[in-house]
Amino acid sequence: MRVNDEETAFVRSFGQRCKQYRKERGWTLEDMIPYGLSAQHYQKIEVGKKNLRLWTAQRIATAFGVSLSELLEGL
Repeated sequence: MRVNDEETAFVRSFGQRCKQYRKERGWTLEDMIPYGLSAQHYQKIEVGKKNLRLWTAQRIATAFGVSLSELLEGL
């Protein structure tokens, strides 16, 4: 697997994990707004079309009440 392919796979897996956490909580995309993420931006993360910054990943983890390491575990 090439580096670019690995990055794409990771970004998609991260997005799927975020969507899973959001759905488990019964949240909509708009529920991410108080955490500094617009619904449109967050939706791009969930579908793997947005490579995000580490700080954004930390804000997502905070929103879900988990550590960043837990959010990233196994990806």
